[in-house]
Amino acid sequence: MLVQIEVLRKMIYYIIGLIIVIIVKLYFGFNKPLSDEFKSEILCSPTPEEFVNKYGENGSYLKGGTLCFYGHWFGRPHDNFHELKRIIYENESNILRLTFSENEVLTIYNPVDISEYPNRITIKDADKINWQWYSYGEIQIENNLFYIEITRVEDKLIGKTNTTWYEEKFETLDPTKPAILWIE
Repeated sequence: MLVQIEVLRKMIYYIIGLIIVIIVKLYFGFNKPLSDEFKSEILCSPTPEEFVNKYGENGSYLKGGTLCFYGHWFGRPHDNFHELKRIIYENESNILRLTFSENEVLTIYNPVDISEYPNRITIKDADKINWQWYSYGEIQIENNLFYIEITRVEDKLIGKTNTTWYEEKFETLDPTKPAILWIE
C-alpha cells in the first residue's frame, strides 16, 4: 500500500511538471520577439492619402492578416485572418478607417508613419485606436458588437474594452511598438 502511494505521488509530480512545461512553452511560443522575417526592408512609406489612393476605397488588393496593437495581439498571432474591404481617410479630422470582411472596423486617429513591407503593414503611432468587431459566429446586432480602444496619453497607453466573456488585460501594451501591426 505504501509503495502504491509513493508511485501515485510520483505520477502527480510528473503530471504537474508536464503541465508547467506545456504552459511555459505556450507562453514563450506566443510571446517571443518578432523573428527575422519581420525585419525586411520597407517597400514604401505612404501618407494616409497615398495609402487610400494606392489601394482605392475598396482595399481588396491587399491580402488579409492578423492584427496587433502596440504589441497587444487581437487573439493569438496568426490565429485570426482579417481581409480588408474598404479604406477611408478623413483628411480634416486625420482619421484613417479600415473596414474588414466581417464588418470589423479599425479606426486610427492621427496615424503616424505608415510603412509597407513585403509581409506586413505598420503604423508607427496614433493618438487613439478603436477596433470594433461582432462576436464571431453570432448575429451582427448591437448586443454582439465589441471594441478594444487604446488611447495614448503622453507616453502612456490606456486600453479599455467592453468584452464580457473574459477580462482583457492590456499589460502587453508597449508604446515603443507599432500602433498597428498587420501581418499577412
